Amino acid sequence: MEPLFPAPTPAGWNTSSAATSAGGENGTLAGPAPSPGARAVVVPVLYLLVCVAGLGGNALVIYVVLRHAKMKTVTNIYILNLAVADVLLMLGLPFLATQNAVSYWPFGPVLCRLVMTLDGVNQFTSIFCLTVMSVDRYLAVVHPIRSTRWRRPRVAKLASAAVWAFSLLMSLPLVVFADIQEGWNTCNLSWPEPVGLWGHGTWKDSWAWDPLTLAGGGVPNLDTSTPPPCSQAHCPVRAGQCHPGS
Repeated sequence: MEPLFPAPTPAGWNTSSAATSAGGENGTLAGPAPSPGARAVVVPVLYLLVCVAGLGGNALVIYVVLRHAKMKTVTNIYILNLAVADVLLMLGLPFLATQNAVSYWPFGPVLCRLVMTLDGVNQFTSIFCLTVMSVDRYLAVVHPIRSTRWRRPRVAKLASAAVWAFSLLMSLPLVVFADIQEGWNTCNLSWPEPVGLWGHGTWKDSWAWDPLTLAGGGVPNLDTSTPPPCSQAHCPVRAGQCHPGS
């Protein structure tokens, strides 16, 4: 399968352009390249700082809500699920930091799919939990009396379970198509042929849609003439675009 989004160039190699059928250019390994420089240090350090702060803060939220019975309100149950989803994302950041530091994925295809899936589950769970929380707030403010029968912890737990189940279902493409890219040795997504069916074929498309974007809320990615740099393995999932040499 041809990767939908080009992956970063492996450490120590340059690329030269050649004709290709997809985008008009094809990266060819040419020879040693200069060191990635400060980015290979700064980005991993930032990832690790975010990981430590995120794990600490979200773990504290989980402990407080589970430890104290009075904290198990409808709103706090949704917040608890958001915290659990964020913890799953934080667990994958050390792997992404390592890939940015060494410019390749050293952990094998299983962990590649696991980290990509955790990222996707976090995105979908966060979106759906915030949606459910918005509905809950609407009912509490606009229909405070009639909504009492629905705004109960048991209903909130059932809604949260449905959110997790739907998020896992929406993340199945990541489990199937996440893999280590041949020639680049980085963790990325490889959609099946034809690649153009699953996303934009060129950077000049005005609007880019892909299955994960549609499932995650239907918000299109607005392309510009220069795609943003891609510094993490799950960049294609979040931004929908990246380019070699970033």
